[in-house]
Amino acid sequence: MNNTSDLSIQIGRKIRETRKELNLTQENVAERTGLDWSFIGQIERGTNTPSIRTLSKIAEALNLEIGDMFPAKVTKSKDELLLKEISKILNQRSPADKKFLIKLLKDICSHFGKKK
Repeated sequence: MNNTSDLSIQIGRKIRETRKELNLTQENVAERTGLDWSFIGQIERGTNTPSIRTLSKIAEALNLEIGDMFPAKVTKSKDELLLKEISKILNQRSPADKKFLIKLLKDICSHFGKKK
């Protein structure tokens, strides 16, 4: 396998993993992007390499930054990973839910005092 097909497979896996975490079908992603569901499947399997425009549409449909679809070359710190996870959770919520959850997190943190 060459680097391009390796990258296509890794991107496809990330798309499939994220789609399943969001409980979406390939058809749901197709509806959100205007792409054909079979094309989504080809991308997920790494048998078709999407354009940047297509990746951008899929990223938006899955609440991802386009860069999140590519394998990380640098190991991220534990804090960065936690912040990314929190951001991912919040991005799936309504504005009212986000406001409530942030207030709740602040309240919980104030209970524990300041630690680092």
